[in-house]
Amino acid sequence: MGYDLEPLVTIAEKDLFLKQAAEQNWKIMYDHDPLSEISDIVWTERGPIGIHPRPLYDL
Repeated sequence: MGYDLEPLVTIAEKDLFLKQAAEQNWKIMYDHDPLSEISDIVWTERGPIGIHPRPLYDL
């Protein structure tokens, strides 16, 4: 079992990571969902969202 010892640091780092992903048009991969293995990230006023979810073979 794992515990996040610095949750506020994790939140800040995730925010920076997803902003960079949106700005540089990265693809984000999900290993937990076989139907939506990859998506694009866009930044909205409410934060990041994944758009165009698709299987990896559609890349």
